[in-house]
Amino acid sequence: MAYSDDFFRRATGIENDSYEYQRRLAEEGEMPQLLDIPTGLGKTLAVVVAWLWRRRFASAEVRAATPRRLVYCLPMRVLVEQTYQEVVRCLYRLGLLAGDVAKWSECDSEGLPAKKATAEYHAEPGDDNPCGWACQNGDQGQHRIAVHLLMGGEERSDWAMWPERDAILVGTQDMLLSRALNRGYAAGRARWPMEFGFLNCDCLWVFDEIQIMDTGLASSLQFDAWRRSLRLRPERDQFPKEKQSHISRPCYSLWTSATMAKHWLERAVDWLPRAEEAWNSRHQLSEAERRNEQLRSGQLFQITKKLIPPPIHALERPKTKDNRADKGDADRKQADYLERLAEHVSDPENHAQSGLTLIILNTVDRARTLYELLKKRQTLAQVPVKLIHSRFRPLEREQWGEFLRRKDSTRRVLISTQIVEAGVDLSASVLYTELAPWASLVQRFGRCARYPGETGKIVWLDLDLGKESQPIDHWARPYERAELVAARETLKTLSDVGLGPRKK
Repeated sequence: MAYSDDFFRRATGIENDSYEYQRRLAEEGEMPQLLDIPTGLGKTLAVVVAWLWRRRFASAEVRAATPRRLVYCLPMRVLVEQTYQEVVRCLYRLGLLAGDVAKWSECDSEGLPAKKATAEYHAEPGDDNPCGWACQNGDQGQHRIAVHLLMGGEERSDWAMWPERDAILVGTQDMLLSRALNRGYAAGRARWPMEFGFLNCDCLWVFDEIQIMDTGLASSLQFDAWRRSLRLRPERDQFPKEKQSHISRPCYSLWTSATMAKHWLERAVDWLPRAEEAWNSRHQLSEAERRNEQLRSGQLFQITKKLIPPPIHALERPKTKDNRADKGDADRKQADYLERLAEHVSDPENHAQSGLTLIILNTVDRARTLYELLKKRQTLAQVPVKLIHSRFRPLEREQWGEFLRRKDSTRRVLISTQIVEAGVDLSASVLYTELAPWASLVQRFGRCARYPGETGKIVWLDLDLGKESQPIDHWARPYERAELVAARETLKTLSDVGLGPRKK
């Protein structure tokens, strides 16, 4: 059966055809190792739909070569929650979702599952696939597909009880990588070997947003190298020899990012020899996809995102004799900076007259203070102002969904930390962002004007980092000062940060 855009539209709920790169991902040979696609072009859906097609609808040869478990590994809880919901909805639209939809306490306007009520969605014995859309259109599987959430604080999933069935696991890197290391967090010791075996065999691991994985990236690379070849003893009295494909079923890895860098792939000793070849063969947009304005990908490259220089002057350097920041002086200057920022943003000329105004600050304390200041501004009295950051409790985080999913033109303001910079599907008309490392800034730019036909305005906020001889590190936190200095020099040369060629 040939891949069709009808399958993509049905799975995603998107009326448009799939991008060319998404189609190639589902149709061409083996899955690539690296997916290097600009932000806003649907990497998550591309991977999930490609795996579904290969596993359930493609030729017998391709299905047999496609691992039965898709393991989607993410570095942040908010990304896990969003990806989990997208996967559930995708399977639900196709009629492939295991379990009873009555277990879901809330549904959105499309009638799609929106909030998990109690237990994990899993396939129970005898839960055969009813003849829904997928069955009528060439599904070759015997059972519906289970979706499991592995994240701290969530109910434990019994995903390992049905290893013979197709399943999708979505979780944080600590929960998933620890299991691949035979030391599963929040799992009993008796389960460690079983989960270790299942996660290192017959799986497609997807490591998304690798730019913020930190040491998890090196671990994932090393795992892949060991799965491909490992020095083992053929006999107890013999020396170890290199052995290829020592696991019973293949286990592949795919790393994705909108800001892929080659040197990231050189962090694992045993994977280093493969870095050059993997980098040269990474899956990217073709030149036609970038330039053809008739294609949606080409239309996104036409979006302009005007870059506005800092409207607020850089903070005055604290005056101390020993070059250490005086806390009282630093606090006063931060309060003054946030007061001036609140005054600037609350001016009707400076925030979006329709749609979302997104403000990304580097620390929770600054985000909370700005939120309180904006709530008091009379000019924003009728505008909803929302604050999100990593310190909210799970109950409070559940209430974010409706606000984040809104796509209408209602005026609203969202104040956030780095929690939204990767993977969150937001499209702001006006974006304010503090100075950050260049990779983080690129991700933040992707939260502005994400859809064809939109235009955006991005205002960057400078921070006082001092001079090389007298650096001020406390304003750089949680980043390194050198990264921010380099990003500042790049920003000064740009007037537009859309996906198209750089405009200076």
